[in-house]
Amino acid sequence: MRAVILAAAKPNIRRGFPDDSKPKALYEYRSEVFLSRQIRLLKKMGFSDISVSVAWKRQLIEDFIDENDLNVQIIVQGNPKDTYKSISTIFSAVQDDVLLVYGDVWFGDEHLERIKELKDEPILTIMGVESKGRHMHYIKSSKFDEILEKMLLPRYRDPKGTLIPFAKLLSREGINIKMENIEDFDRFSQRNQKK
Repeated sequence: MRAVILAAAKPNIRRGFPDDSKPKALYEYRSEVFLSRQIRLLKKMGFSDISVSVAWKRQLIEDFIDENDLNVQIIVQGNPKDTYKSISTIFSAVQDDVLLVYGDVWFGDEHLERIKELKDEPILTIMGVESKGRHMHYIKSSKFDEILEKMLLPRYRDPKGTLIPFAKLLSREGINIKMENIEDFDRFSQRNQKK
């Protein structure tokens, strides 16, 4: 099974991160760095082909992967603010059904088990019960072109013409499952941002 960890974006200063912050996937929480924990759990659950998409301070992520012998592939994105280009780069690189996981999400075995149970769904989103954020998306490769086409439609753009968040588009198009014990780093960034 294929997985891509989305770790390309610059942390948001409006969420309390310093302007020169390291990527959120490299922050530590509960004594483990997000990126190494995600890779460990994905491998344990049978995801044999794992990639990490990078852009902001990508060398820090690449060095971390090398120093910790994580044995994953790198997908280099251009401007992570260009969602359409970022997603099309990922789809082109994987060319297979894929699980997209945000790089700053704390999840467990039970969430990956749920995805494996429902992997016949064309688009599946797993999110936390208490959070509006979409944390994991499983997407069949047969839906890639359709998703990219929809990203260009006016109904998926706000009044200024800006693309609505990719997660929101997927949640409108697929099945959404709410589960306990998923957290994202923005919910506890105020405590950890200086580390």
